[in-house]
Amino acid sequence: MVLDIVSVLDKVDNFFVEYHDFENEKRNLGEILHILEMKGFQYYLYPVSKPLKQPFMHMASRENSIFQVNIFAKRYCHLRPFGVQ
Repeated sequence: MVLDIVSVLDKVDNFFVEYHDFENEKRNLGEILHILEMKGFQYYLYPVSKPLKQPFMHMASRENSIFQVNIFAKRYCHLRPFGVQ
């Protein structure tokens, strides 16, 4: 979703994303966070998923690999992209 609205993010000051990471799907959390940074946002990540007791084992096996994080993003005036009022 964020990747589809990059062109209009310059008009937004506050932004919320509920990000889901499902097994066998492309992961793009890093890409989303990079876009937010490039557009002048600072963000807070709030994990919604239950923490894994042994994350390295689960990451290797990809069993039940479902991850959810809420992204709260706020643009600060001094971080607004150049040329945008």
